[in-house]
Amino acid sequence: ALSGLILAGPAWLYGLCVGILLGYMIDTVRAKTASGSTGTASETSQTGSGNTEADAYQQLGLLPGASIAEVKKAWRVRSRKAHPDAPGGAAEDFMALKSAYEKILAQLKDDPAVH
Repeated sequence: ALSGLILAGPAWLYGLCVGILLGYMIDTVRAKTASGSTGTASETSQTGSGNTEADAYQQLGLLPGASIAEVKKAWRVRSRKAHPDAPGGAAEDFMALKSAYEKILAQLKDDPAVH
């Protein structure tokens, strides 16, 4: 009976670790796919006459209708990479991301259906 308990523990821990790793890998692939298809933030901000709501979501790699939590997570990930103090970061990219984030957050906070 005791040997069954010893074997059950590592299998449960193994399953938990695999689940966490798969979730991380899926998030990483989604982030790379979104960043690869949208271009850089400076390219997006230079095209077109102004930032529309869809452009703001696209800069953060999101689809319109994303939740506040998804917007905040995308902002954290992308702002770390685009920050001027980060390797390869540029102030223009960071400011474009910041304005897109603020625009989306203001729109979501004004929308009564989100609350």
